[in-house]
Amino acid sequence: MKVLKGISVAPGIAIGKAKIIKQKRLEIKKRDIEKQQVQEEINKLERVLEEVIKDTDNLIDEYSVNKANQEIFDSHKMILQDPEMKEEVVKLMHENLIGLEQAIHQHFSKVAAYFESLDNDFFAQKAIDYTDVSHRILNILIGRKGFKQNRFNREDIPIFYTTTPSQIIHLAREGVKGFYLEKGSETSHNAIIARSFDLTCIVGIPDLFTQIENNDLIILDGDQGKIIINPEPEILKQYREKLTKLNKHKEDLLSLIEVTPNKILDKRINLQINIEVPEEIVHTATLAPDGIGLFRTEFLFMDKDTLPTEEEQFKIYKDMAEKMGNKPVIIRTFDLGGDKFSNIVTYAKEENPFLGNRGLRFSLSHPNIFRTQINAILRASIYGKIKIMFPMVMGVSDYRKAKTFVKKVMSNLINKGYEVDENIEIGVMIEIPSAAICSEQLAQEVDFFSIGTNDLIQYTLSVDRTNEMLSDYYIPHHPAVLNLIKITADSANKYNIPISVCGAMASVPKYIPLLIALGISTFSIAPSAYLDVKKRVLDLQDKDVIELQNFNLFTDSDSIEKIIRKVTP
Repeated sequence: MKVLKGISVAPGIAIGKAKIIKQKRLEIKKRDIEKQQVQEEINKLERVLEEVIKDTDNLIDEYSVNKANQEIFDSHKMILQDPEMKEEVVKLMHENLIGLEQAIHQHFSKVAAYFESLDNDFFAQKAIDYTDVSHRILNILIGRKGFKQNRFNREDIPIFYTTTPSQIIHLAREGVKGFYLEKGSETSHNAIIARSFDLTCIVGIPDLFTQIENNDLIILDGDQGKIIINPEPEILKQYREKLTKLNKHKEDLLSLIEVTPNKILDKRINLQINIEVPEEIVHTATLAPDGIGLFRTEFLFMDKDTLPTEEEQFKIYKDMAEKMGNKPVIIRTFDLGGDKFSNIVTYAKEENPFLGNRGLRFSLSHPNIFRTQINAILRASIYGKIKIMFPMVMGVSDYRKAKTFVKKVMSNLINKGYEVDENIEIGVMIEIPSAAICSEQLAQEVDFFSIGTNDLIQYTLSVDRTNEMLSDYYIPHHPAVLNLIKITADSANKYNIPISVCGAMASVPKYIPLLIALGISTFSIAPSAYLDVKKRVLDLQDKDVIELQNFNLFTDSDSIEKIIRKVTP
């Protein structure tokens, strides 16, 4: 039995037999042509592009409900319709007197190689998209069925060096439950497609291909980010039981959607949802949350070739507000920087970007980008209950600068005849220790707080949360972290402003009683954890919270861990 650690980009558990997919290289033979044959090759190019575009349109129609998938194939269609691509292919045929197949292969290989050389996740994805499109064209030209000729069954777990979105769709149609990729990231097209089809996916295990063979029995643990090869019988039994319970658990949780939680210590517990991409709003609405507690708008920048326009943003914010009705939609302004970069924004090199020009600092130093976003938010504000939230606020002065900026933008819009919510609420993320320590001063000026526990923990404990070697030091229930949460909650409650937790702690059921004991009653949760957290709230009793309140939460982490386990077995 081997246990190998990787990175999960799509959660879940899949059990089956390894099927190593060695992508066959397309054999493109050189075919010399005469000058008078070039036009015939151009006509062939027009026909094959028309066929692939038609096939792409069918995929777009098929996935019109899931806009994330639709946008992926929209980008493929843009490649197919790019006049420069056609010009380059035709130029290669004219100048070198080579057949269409080789011209297509040369052009797309050159473009893909260029994107790969840039050593950037965004451009690596572009390379995959170009490869996918070229293979679809070439398979038609040489009369090969391509990847679709591979047959899979529900027990197969494909092991890829690389794959493409259209190939993942083929896996889903064949009944596959999970797969492995040598390279990938959580925001890649492959990961988005995998999650939308509920396929477990793990990436990034060094030398996996030297440690696995066809038909090895394997377990993909997308919750722990690991692969178990040829598990011991007892381990296999445990995972099969876990998978059965997981499927049953998912069914049981669906019955909780319409249930209203009881009050805890006479306080109503509000459960909101975090959103990363606009397409999640469709699924989110079916869960009937109390609102959108955090929309991470920086993902509007990710995987794009151009800055999102004011009109594009306006439509997204308006659609969210209308879908949520009278429930709040908290839009966090761009939190670019740190670990979230866009290829379309120029960044100065920083030795430590997590402590650099990110969050609100980035927005204030890029006023044109900031203005465009605030314009869009304010214009959409009349269509629902939109609120604005600033990330990475250090203290009162930060907030005042940003609020003044918003008020100027609002004044300009009103002068131009736009209708806006002039009383729109403006709040801040509490994610830097200085903001928590200064929270009483902030509470007297802002409209609401939302605690971002991910960065608050990272900055308080000086622990890089992405560094696996330091995982033992990343302790959400460390007394220092809890103390800062308590200070912030006390300040909010003293000045009667709403406060929520929107970081990862809010998506972990065992921490809910602890956070309520510290004075929090609103939680913004990852969609995948929403019903699990709701169940914990429904099962929670006053005595559990009182026991935590009576316990000294500022002693040591081990003692706190024990009391947490006691109230949440």
